[in-house]
Amino acid sequence: MNRGIFILSTLLLMVIGLVLIIHSSYFEVKQIMVVGNHQLSTAEILKIVGNFKGQNIFLVPGRKIVNRLMNHVRIKGVKLERKLPDTLIIRVNERYGLALFRDLNNNWVEISKDGLILGIYKNNSRPDLPVVEGLQVKTDGNNVEMTDELADLLVLLKALFPLQKKMSEVSYYPENIKIIFHSGTTLYLGEAVNLEKKVTVFRSIWEEIQNKKIEYIDLRYEGKPVIKLK
Repeated sequence: MNRGIFILSTLLLMVIGLVLIIHSSYFEVKQIMVVGNHQLSTAEILKIVGNFKGQNIFLVPGRKIVNRLMNHVRIKGVKLERKLPDTLIIRVNERYGLALFRDLNNNWVEISKDGLILGIYKNNSRPDLPVVEGLQVKTDGNNVEMTDELADLLVLLKALFPLQKKMSEVSYYPENIKIIFHSGTTLYLGEAVNLEKKVTVFRSIWEEIQNKKIEYIDLRYEGKPVIKLK
């Protein structure tokens, strides 16, 4: 009898405590922080999320927030954290464009590492990314038709991503691929074979020569790369 009363009293206290927590202003959301965003502004992300300030932090619909953000093409991943008593932290992992490609309408198409279209631009509004000449793409909504040539080029661009801001143009023709850097240096890669290996060789020597005035680096042939200084 006493044991039953004890259990019932404990459950009652737990329910009362839960009700007090839910209705307590101490756990109302007062701050929403966004972490990891570099392309989308905090204001843009909060507009997508909606206003949950003033709501109980335990009742904020985390799955709904994540789903809303994941519908944005530039967002690859989202994690929602509750920092008690009153702060929500939204951690985002963004997609980045690799380069700009021409479509069949002569627009510039920004394509991500995973082959998604992040934006379509006219000449005067395009972002500061390397441009690809010699390969047009076909678009369908947020997707691009993945040809063998495009797949090969995306592999190349992903391998060169750490140097993306130094790159100006990628000239892609299956038997003659070259990359032009803002410094004026040209990297000759030749045919679209063993591209990852060629990039590995290039990056292994780049650290040593990047501060020199170089006219071109030639990796078209087996053996040591040919480097011509200006």
